[in-house]
Amino acid sequence: MTQEEKRELGEKLGLKALAFLEGTETGTPDPDAAILWYEKAMKLGYVDVLNELGAAYLVKEDYEQAYYWFLEAALGGDKNCLYNMGNLYYNGQYVDQDKAKAYRFFREAYQRGVWEACFYMGYYAECGLFEDQDYEKAVKYYSEGVSHGCGPSALNLGRMYSMGRCVPMDMEKGHQYALMAYEDDVPEACFNLALDYENGYGTEQDMEKAIAFYREGAEKGDETCRKALERLNAEGLADGQ
Repeated sequence: MTQEEKRELGEKLGLKALAFLEGTETGTPDPDAAILWYEKAMKLGYVDVLNELGAAYLVKEDYEQAYYWFLEAALGGDKNCLYNMGNLYYNGQYVDQDKAKAYRFFREAYQRGVWEACFYMGYYAECGLFEDQDYEKAVKYYSEGVSHGCGPSALNLGRMYSMGRCVPMDMEKGHQYALMAYEDDVPEACFNLALDYENGYGTEQDMEKAIAFYREGAEKGDETCRKALERLNAEGLADGQ
């Protein structure tokens, strides 16, 4: 088998692995099956799947193996692994939590065109962590992330508009960005939307929708939503929900 044939086969195996990882092959995600197919691609010398192999281990919450493969990908020049390494250091998964080191990975990922890193670059600029606090720069990063469909960036950009932080205060726009984040499955968006509907921020007041979003957020583990439900229950507004 020629090198070109190996590469073509490796690419096909990688796509099959991705189908298992995303659940399109069987209807539910199967990271174990994905790992097997990624490893078959690796045996052919198709190293383009290194980062994806690490991502499959992330789904399994095997952070040690994820770290190993992301590191291998980094040595192979894969730019996406930089973002994933940043996440491991940011969250302290397998490695000691180190937000300064995470920042360096996110910054390099952003500089190399990994748009997912826009959210963290915006966050660091907004909070003044490891660079000067700069709301204007934060809005720039968040807006760039939104332009590429990044839900977390949309959530934070919406918050900036709701607060009028370096942009004209626009509660309606803040609400729309929160909806965008929710549609991208950002769990924290439930609280923002619930708060909007409870108080009529940027939309019509609707306690039924507010309670539904608080409940959904609580079911997803959001502590602020859980406490909000407790408050509404105590006020007799959530009907014991």
